[in-house]
Amino acid sequence: MNVKYKDILKEKGIRPSIIRLSVYTYFKENGGHHTVDFIYNELKDVLPTLSKTSIYNVLSLLVEYQLFKVVNIDQMETQYEIVSDEHSHFKCRVCNELFDIPCQHVHLNNEELNGYTIENQDLLFTGVCPKCNNKEKENE
Repeated sequence: MNVKYKDILKEKGIRPSIIRLSVYTYFKENGGHHTVDFIYNELKDVLPTLSKTSIYNVLSLLVEYQLFKVVNIDQMETQYEIVSDEHSHFKCRVCNELFDIPCQHVHLNNEELNGYTIENQDLLFTGVCPKCNNKEKENE
């Protein structure tokens, strides 16, 4: 296991168990937005005692310690990603893939909020990704 990732968990106050380190390492090395089911299927052969519950617990812990964030694009499916630079998301309606896109979030000043406290902001764009657009053009 990667010593660098182990140190990152320790610095945050998280005991780097094999499951925690495996989940964190997977995201660091593969990036993307993943569900509990996806991570379970990716790691179950390497960690035979792994359960979906343990993955959910690890992801919840990593969210609590602000290393990961929850991405709720679809009401039926929660995805997770590593906390990184500010970005928005684009979901392709053809292939259903989720992409990070460089997009500044809306910044409001306190006078505009009239007592509202914003704790999280997610911008989602939907449409057709370049790969699917090219396939549609080829089929015309």
